[in-house]
Amino acid sequence: PGWIFGSVNAGCWGGWRGNRRHFRHRYRDRILIEAKAYYYNGKTSARQSVILSIREDVLYADGAQQVLSWPLDAVQVSAPLASLDRTLYLPDGGTCELPDGPLVRQLEGEGRPSQVLHRWETSLKLAFVALVLTVGVVWGFIQYGVPLMAETAAHALPPATEEVLGRESLALLDGTLFIPSGLPESRQSEIRTVFDQVCVALEEQECVLAFRSSSQMGANALALPGGLVVVTDQFVELVENEQELAAVLAHEIGHVKGRHILRRIFQNMGSGLIVATLTGDLTSVSALAATLPAVLVETKFSRDMEREADDVAAEYLRSQGFSTEPFVSILGKLHSSHQPQGHSVGENGVSEYFSTHPGTQERIERMQEPTK
Repeated sequence: PGWIFGSVNAGCWGGWRGNRRHFRHRYRDRILIEAKAYYYNGKTSARQSVILSIREDVLYADGAQQVLSWPLDAVQVSAPLASLDRTLYLPDGGTCELPDGPLVRQLEGEGRPSQVLHRWETSLKLAFVALVLTVGVVWGFIQYGVPLMAETAAHALPPATEEVLGRESLALLDGTLFIPSGLPESRQSEIRTVFDQVCVALEEQECVLAFRSSSQMGANALALPGGLVVVTDQFVELVENEQELAAVLAHEIGHVKGRHILRRIFQNMGSGLIVATLTGDLTSVSALAATLPAVLVETKFSRDMEREADDVAAEYLRSQGFSTEPFVSILGKLHSSHQPQGHSVGENGVSEYFSTHPGTQERIERMQEPTK
């Protein structure tokens, strides 16, 4: 019996090895790529060394005791990461781990985005090129994309939301920079009359004028969301005639027409800008309003925004039969009022509050009409 059992066992083992050699011999000419791998059956942590090969849209794993196979379209390949081994996810729950190579690339298919990215990340030259391209894309998005999105969001904001934002912004400024105005009611009434005339001429009759005093901001005028225009007592003291007053008020209404302050807020908001552009809605007006004091104090309108507002002021003066000289005059006075003692008129030494109106000298030169 022992002789019989040994003979049968040897015969079966020899028969299986013969079949394995026959299997490999039969498909030898049709094997395109082979690769060594470790196979895990998904049920235990034991691993088995196998030889992977691809034949006729089938992935074969030739192990020590068996040959497994799976359709290629059912095999998932992990994304490449540096020099780490790749993982093949098999339809029966098992996996194969093997180094990156021709067999893996054949499974992925040539020209896959993951292969292209892997070549870029493993090449120092290509990685440097990618870094340069990334910097260029980010710069271009900040320089052109963000302002465009900010303008879209500013004009898409519902009027009711903008009005609430303006009121809350003024309330925040009242608690930080402003105190109640000390101007007599008669003087305020005169200024409101001029303001109403400018609003009618510029077709912005929803604007509202507010008076405040501020030792920190000094002589200044600024536009808030919702058509709210604020002038300080210190600014009113600089004005010598109605044309100078109207020119500055027209300039601020120009900021209102262009939604400039909203655009500056959105440009400083990152994620809030994206949400407002994509959804057309703001979930927290109070959170947006809280950023306004910092915007007014720390940021500058772009030169394009200032030119747009200056052009509105110049257009208004000319439509009323005046030259741009009153605007030039008040710009010079405002600039000088924010100069430290002992400094001449120029761009150096302007206070951080007046820096919301950059390039004063350039603006003055631009507004000056040629002498005939």
